[in-house]
Amino acid sequence: MQENPLYLGIDTGGTFTDGVLFDPAQRAVIRSAKTLTTHHDLKLCVLETLNQLLPADAAGIALVGLSTTLATNAVAEGKRKPVGLVLQGYDPELVRQFKFDKQFGTPYYAYVAGNYDVEGRETDPLDEAELLAAVQRFAGRVEALAVSAYHGPINPSHEAQAGRLLSERFGKPVVQAHHLSSELDSIRRAATASLNASLLSNLDEFARAVLQALAERGAACPVMIVRGDGSLMELGYARQRPVEMVHSGPATSAIGGGYLAHLERGLVIDMGGTTTDLALVDHGAVQVNGGAATIGRYRTCVRTIRARSFGLGGDSRIVFDHWGNLTVGPERAI
Repeated sequence: MQENPLYLGIDTGGTFTDGVLFDPAQRAVIRSAKTLTTHHDLKLCVLETLNQLLPADAAGIALVGLSTTLATNAVAEGKRKPVGLVLQGYDPELVRQFKFDKQFGTPYYAYVAGNYDVEGRETDPLDEAELLAAVQRFAGRVEALAVSAYHGPINPSHEAQAGRLLSERFGKPVVQAHHLSSELDSIRRAATASLNASLLSNLDEFARAVLQALAERGAACPVMIVRGDGSLMELGYARQRPVEMVHSGPATSAIGGGYLAHLERGLVIDMGGTTTDLALVDHGAVQVNGGAATIGRYRTCVRTIRARSFGLGGDSRIVFDHWGNLTVGPERAI
């Protein structure tokens, strides 16, 4: 390894993949790269970025930092994968009355028996036969499953039990809401679990592409990814929690913009190909949402920076309908 290790940063957006080589000793970017994002095979754009940044191998890289707008774009463009949602102990009539089902992020959901009281004692056992029969009705139309129990934060046993059963029976990824949040708001927890399940394949594809490309260049260092709140998490851990990557790209651009411009207070605006993201910097730091971020039209338990993302970017598709009405975005013109 070289005497002064370098940091490698890669950001994959809807249009471009950008990379920088950063020298922490000089606190300076010593090389940068830009290439088109190859959505059909993300490994290609990651490799091209590495080719531009690293003339030989990646042995001198001490840390790889990633960010991406792939999760944000999937929500903005309505291109999430179909998922099934299991609701344990929820009141169907209450959900219908207040139209909470619009927050679930999927038309494939089912109510099943099984509940605990506020002290975590079982009041209604999980009906395994009912669970499997309910999911069987939509299992062939979804790519992943999510489970949310009404009292899951108090006692997650039913979620864990359902997760094991569904994984064994249907062989699909199963997200358990209590792994993502301990919030008591049952609707936001269900929405968070559903969104997370729908984004699993998006982040998994990106992670595999990056790890394969780095392995081919001989990199042997930690690979971290920027969360939506600007903090870092290990890439392997992040693959199970892609919903936390929403606003990853905006968080990175806001932190970087504030750093490069020496901002104490300001508004950072990042226009990409798919979305435009706005974030506030105050007292030299990006402002963080308290943990009830709205992603698209869904209220979640995700902690992110205080940002607004619009499905409007440099590549936004312009369409006139049959009556001559104009629509711009959220899809890109390719």
